[in-house]
Amino acid sequence: MKPLFALLAALVLVLGGCSAGEAPGSAGDAAEEDRPGLGTTVLAPAEYDLAQEFHNGYAFACKGEDCGYIDRSGTFLPLYTFPEESREVFLQCLAEGGLYNQLPASEEGLVPVCGEAGLWGYYDLGKGERVIPCRYKTGVPFSEGRAAVCWEEAGATRYGVIDTAGELVFSVDGISGGVYKNGLLAVQLPGEDVGPEGEPVNRWALVDRDGRAVVENYGAGIQGRVTVYGYPQVTGSDFENTLDPKHIVLYRQSPDPERAAASYTVVNNRGEVQFADDSLCFLSGFSEGYAFYQAEAGDRRLGVIDGSGKRLSGQVLENAAGFFGGVCWFQDEAGRFGFVDTGGRVLTAAVYTGLSGIAKNGRASVEKDGKYGLVDFAGTELLPFRYDYLYSDGGEVLIFGEGERYGLLGTDGRVVAEAVYDGIGTQQEGTFLMVLGGKYGFLALTE
Repeated sequence: MKPLFALLAALVLVLGGCSAGEAPGSAGDAAEEDRPGLGTTVLAPAEYDLAQEFHNGYAFACKGEDCGYIDRSGTFLPLYTFPEESREVFLQCLAEGGLYNQLPASEEGLVPVCGEAGLWGYYDLGKGERVIPCRYKTGVPFSEGRAAVCWEEAGATRYGVIDTAGELVFSVDGISGGVYKNGLLAVQLPGEDVGPEGEPVNRWALVDRDGRAVVENYGAGIQGRVTVYGYPQVTGSDFENTLDPKHIVLYRQSPDPERAAASYTVVNNRGEVQFADDSLCFLSGFSEGYAFYQAEAGDRRLGVIDGSGKRLSGQVLENAAGFFGGVCWFQDEAGRFGFVDTGGRVLTAAVYTGLSGIAKNGRASVEKDGKYGLVDFAGTELLPFRYDYLYSDGGEVLIFGEGERYGLLGTDGRVVAEAVYDGIGTQQEGTFLMVLGGKYGFLALTE
């Protein structure tokens, strides 16, 4: 079983059959042992059937039939109950839903709550009361001060976006996904476009928090017009998961198997075009103003391109990922890892057989000769290659593995929590989601 950081988005551990068993008697003692510097304490014991990481001071969790939220004191506040016959369906939905079935608390402390009729409303964890009635068919969480909802009216399903007071901000014909990301939401707007046979054509758009169409001509099968900004018809974008909202990649699908898309246009989250290029075979998502491109169909290697469309290097990288602190990892023909900067210049040769974390603070967890260690981007060894697993997300605590068990380690190599857990998530608001004996709980970082 891999550590949770790679699995939490889909919550596969919930349904993956973690081995049951008694919690090791030393787990709590080891976690709470008095060590110099950083340490951990058990914030919530591993007794939950499902839990998600902390956001804005609360973590969604289920125990038995009850679902609710754990606060930073470790107190569980049950908000609603799923009977046994529907509980497995609910958990399956969460497990398969990825991003859109995460149920985090919003910045305002609002969370989705399910009422007795199976309809959803919103509960204010700070006030301790339901503030928006349970009248919606889905429980999409608030994000960026908005929630995309749907409800039954006159025998039909209607869609819209509400604010934190429960007021309808605008109505739409349909919603894709439902969570605002980088100020945008994919929706289906009323329109007058028709297809070749006179049939209505979906008019999908990316809209802002007030419902203003920022990116039109968006969505599969669109026949729509070119917008004021002049970009062509697009069939998709990376707006939901981009690391750089100033550079959102729009693309139009291509029938050519040698090309990932027929054209690419890069816009910001106001819809303003940064550049367009129909000669590229592939363009990755942007991070820190840089992305990777492939221009030659016969050459699968990647080069570095900036946010204005300037190609900073030739196609020299076999594989690469996003930039963090001006550095990214790349792979050579043998699949080994090294590091390059935004100009495509090699900082560390591809000598590592594995990589499990690259961070903005100038270090990475890498594998060599079957063991993991910690290095900087020049290849200097910071922690020796003696761990079965090691992950760094840039904080002062790393996840390490011994066999199939995981614990926490300081950057100085001192153990912060013994490797007794089935899985550990990345640090969120000073806490770590952990799995022990098939149940979920939380560790809190202490000074």
